[in-house]
Amino acid sequence: MPYFSIVVPFYNREKVVSRCIESILRQEFKDYEIILVDDGSTDKSVEKVMPYLAENIKLIRHKKNL
Repeated sequence: MPYFSIVVPFYNREKVVSRCIESILRQEFKDYEIILVDDGSTDKSVEKVMPYLAENIKLIRHKKNL
Protein backbone atom coordinates (compact mmCIF):
# COMPACT_ATOMS: atom_id res chain seq x y z
CA MET A 1 0.00 0.00 0.00
CA PRO A 2 1.41 3.42 -0.95
CA TYR A 3 2.37 5.89 1.75
CA PHE A 4 0.27 8.64 0.15
CA SER A 5 -1.77 9.51 -2.95
CA ILE A 6 -1.23 12.31 -5.42
CA VAL A 7 -4.48 13.34 -7.09
CA VAL A 8 -4.21 15.13 -10.43
CA PRO A 9 -7.54 16.45 -11.72
CA PHE A 10 -7.59 17.68 -15.31
CA TYR A 11 -9.99 18.96 -17.96
CA ASN A 12 -8.85 19.58 -21.53
CA ARG A 13 -5.15 19.85 -20.62
CA GLU A 14 -3.58 17.70 -23.33
CA LYS A 15 -0.66 20.12 -23.69
CA VAL A 16 0.44 19.98 -20.04
CA VAL A 17 -0.87 16.79 -18.40
CA SER A 18 2.11 14.69 -19.53
CA ARG A 19 4.52 17.28 -18.18
CA CYS A 20 2.73 17.17 -14.83
CA ILE A 21 2.99 13.38 -14.62
CA GLU A 22 6.65 13.44 -15.67
CA SER A 23 7.38 15.94 -12.92
CA ILE A 24 5.87 13.64 -10.31
CA LEU A 25 7.76 10.63 -11.65
CA ARG A 26 11.08 12.48 -11.37
CA GLN A 27 10.75 12.88 -7.61
CA GLU A 28 13.14 10.86 -5.44
CA PHE A 29 10.44 9.58 -3.08
CA LYS A 30 8.61 6.69 -4.78
CA ASP A 31 6.18 5.33 -2.18
CA TYR A 32 3.06 6.91 -3.65
CA GLU A 33 0.22 6.33 -6.05
CA ILE A 34 -1.00 8.79 -8.66
CA ILE A 35 -4.72 9.12 -9.23
CA LEU A 36 -5.50 10.93 -12.48
CA VAL A 37 -9.04 12.32 -12.65
CA ASP A 38 -10.41 13.30 -16.05
CA ASP A 39 -13.36 15.67 -15.70
CA GLY A 40 -14.95 14.87 -19.06
CA SER A 41 -12.22 16.19 -21.34
CA THR A 42 -13.12 16.60 -25.01
CA ASP A 43 -9.54 16.97 -26.25
CA LYS A 44 -6.80 14.31 -26.27
CA SER A 45 -5.93 14.57 -22.58
CA VAL A 46 -6.95 10.99 -21.84
CA GLU A 47 -4.89 9.68 -24.77
CA LYS A 48 -1.87 11.52 -23.34
CA VAL A 49 -2.16 9.87 -19.91
CA MET A 50 -2.87 6.31 -21.08
CA PRO A 51 0.80 5.32 -21.58
CA TYR A 52 1.52 6.21 -17.93
CA LEU A 53 -1.09 3.93 -16.40
CA ALA A 54 0.47 1.30 -14.15
CA GLU A 55 -0.09 -0.44 -10.84
CA ASN A 56 0.55 2.81 -8.97
CA ILE A 57 -0.99 5.16 -11.57
CA LYS A 58 -4.76 4.99 -11.95
CA LEU A 59 -7.25 6.88 -14.11
CA ILE A 60 -10.76 7.89 -13.10
CA ARG A 61 -12.90 9.23 -15.95
CA HIS A 62 -16.07 11.28 -15.70
CA LYS A 63 -18.29 11.13 -18.78
CA LYS A 64 -19.06 14.85 -18.59
CA ASN A 65 -17.52 17.91 -17.01
CA LEU A 66 -18.76 18.22 -13.45
